[in-house]
Amino acid sequence: MFRRRFLAELGSVGGAIAVAGCSGPSNGASGTSTPSLDEIKENASAVKHESLYRDNSQYKGEYVVFEDVYIADIVTSDDGLHEYIIGVPQDGLFDDDYLWGTWTGDPYRENDQITLWGKVTGLHEYDTLGGNKTVPELELVDIKLLDSA
Repeated sequence: MFRRRFLAELGSVGGAIAVAGCSGPSNGASGTSTPSLDEIKENASAVKHESLYRDNSQYKGEYVVFEDVYIADIVTSDDGLHEYIIGVPQDGLFDDDYLWGTWTGDPYRENDQITLWGKVTGLHEYDTLGGNKTVPELELVDIKLLDSA
């Protein structure tokens, strides 16, 4: 008896889920469109590294631009995926700030000066000789080479 009632209730829930799944757009679109590269570049925010690091959740999913930065280190470069540590020079300070960037385009070399556009994906922790470091992470959508190494 209990099994029949359970299966009957399960059937009702399954039916409700099936009907609910049919109420979305018929073309499979989620209602949001992916912006073009030109739109991303035009609307990307120029943010300070400090703000991006401290208020990272506020920027997550947003597009940002960093001008006149450099490839500080190439972490990996396999199968078309490149992971870079990107140096962000600080005016008058001896220590640069850093970003973690993933890129699927043409490779760049260490010390290349670039402007980059990317989508903030969160924070990334990596190991250094001095311990762990946490930096803002970007999924890079475009890179403009300013000066090659």
